[in-house]
Amino acid sequence: MSESMQKSDVFASYEYADKALEQVKAIWLDSDKQSWGNTGDAEFDKLCKELKKETNMAYYLKMESLKK
Repeated sequence: MSESMQKSDVFASYEYADKALEQVKAIWLDSDKQSWGNTGDAEFDKLCKELKKETNMAYYLKMESLKK
């Protein structure tokens, strides 16, 4: 995608962005479905839930970037 952007190949850039958006969205949705932090260890579970929140935000921001 970045190569096509550098070459100003608009059509290829959009095509790559659309494919990347689909892949990132699939990862984001899958990550959100996963059970995070159900081990019984309070501290570990807390950290897992924080990691899930950060992961969801990272993939959400990637999706927004690809949309633009």
